[in-house]
Amino acid sequence: MNKKIPLGIAVSIALIAAAISHIVTSRVTLAWFNESLTPAGEKNAVYAKFDEVDAYMRANYYGGYGFEANSDGAYSGFLKAFGGDCEYLTASQYAQNERYLAGTFDGFGFSAIKDSGGYLKVTDIYRGSSAEMAGMSVGDIVTEVDTRDVLISGADSVAEYVSNTDNKKITVTFLQGAEEQKVLLEKSAITPTTVSASVLNECLFIRINDLNAQTGEQFKTVMKRYADTAVKGYIFDFRGLGSLVTDNSMRRVRSVRLLGVFAQIAESVFPPDSVFVSISPDGSNKNITVTNTENPLVKTVVLVDTKTAGLAELLAAGLDQYLDAQIIGTRTSGKGVLYDIHLLSDGTAVRIPVLKVKCGDTDFNASGLAPDFIIENAADFTPPKYAEDADISGDTQLQKAFSLFA
Repeated sequence: MNKKIPLGIAVSIALIAAAISHIVTSRVTLAWFNESLTPAGEKNAVYAKFDEVDAYMRANYYGGYGFEANSDGAYSGFLKAFGGDCEYLTASQYAQNERYLAGTFDGFGFSAIKDSGGYLKVTDIYRGSSAEMAGMSVGDIVTEVDTRDVLISGADSVAEYVSNTDNKKITVTFLQGAEEQKVLLEKSAITPTTVSASVLNECLFIRINDLNAQTGEQFKTVMKRYADTAVKGYIFDFRGLGSLVTDNSMRRVRSVRLLGVFAQIAESVFPPDSVFVSISPDGSNKNITVTNTENPLVKTVVLVDTKTAGLAELLAAGLDQYLDAQIIGTRTSGKGVLYDIHLLSDGTAVRIPVLKVKCGDTDFNASGLAPDFIIENAADFTPPKYAEDADISGDTQLQKAFSLFA
C-alpha cells in the first residue's frame, strides 16, 4: 500500500535521495573506471596519454604554454565530453549562480550579455534598482564600466567585474539608441520579481519569468492577493522559462534544489492526489503526492514555447493532467532531467544530471509537451517580463487563450 505524505516532505526526501544518488553515482562511476579499466591497463594508458600531450605542449607550444593558466578550459572540455547536461563552473560562475539561485543578492540592478559587436547588451533591469532609477533600459549597449573599456578588456571580463566587484559604486557608460550616457550606480539588495499577475479580459494572467528560492513565496503571495477576485479562469505564462539568454536561468529551472519551490506552487494549485514522480540514477521511482492543497484552481490555460524547460514543464504537465488545462504555443524543450551543482575544494564546481521528473505517467523528457493548440507568435516576439507588460495585440497565443474563456 502506498502511503501518502505531504508534497513538501516528499520533496525534501527526494532532495536527500538525489544527493545520495549523486554521491553513489559518482563513486560507482569512479569505481567502474578504476576497476574495469585497470586490469587491461586502460586507465593507466589514459593518464599516460594526458601526460604525453602535456609534455609535448610544454616543450613545443609556440608563445609559451602553461596548463595551470588554462586548466579551467581543460576541465570544461572534460565535462562537455559527457554531454550538454554536464558543465564545469569557475569559482566566479559558481558564486554568481548561487546568488541568483538564492533569489536575493547585492547588485547594481542590471544584467547583460556579450553582443555580436563585442559589447555588453543589457538584457534585464531589476525593479527598484539603481540601474532602473538611473534610466537604464533593456537593449542599452554598455561600452565602459569604471575605467574598463568593454572591447579592450573583453565583455566577459567586464561582466565578471560588475558581478564580483567589492566596490559599492560603479560608473557605467552606455548607448541608449544613438545617445551616449554615463551614470553612477550604487550597489543595493535586489530580490527579482519572478511572479506577477494582472486581470486581463476578466482572466487572471499569471506570468512566471524565472525560478529561484523566492519564487514559491512570491507565487503564494500573488495567489492570496487575487483570491477574492472574480475571474473566468487562469492563464499561466511559462514561455521562455528556461531560456539561456539571461543569467543562465536554465541552471535554475532544472535545479534539483528548487524542487521545494515546485512543492510550494503545487500545494497552491493542484488538487489532492496529484502524483509527480522522481526517478533516481539507479532507476528507482518515488511518488510525490499532493495532499494539502490550499486552493485548487478551476479552468486554466497554459502558454509554453520551445524554451519552456525543466520544472516549468513539470508544472505545465501537472496543470494539463490534473486540471485539464489547455496548452497553447509550441512544443516545449523536453528537459525533464534535473541536475545538481557540486562545489569542489578550490571553489570551482561541476554540474551533472542526478534526477528525472515526470507528471504521473507523462514523461516529457526529450519529447517535450505537445500543445493542444499549436500557435506561433512572430519571430521577433518576446514574452512579457511582467504580467502588466503583456501586449495583447501582438501576442496571438494570448489572444487564443482569451478566446477559450469567451
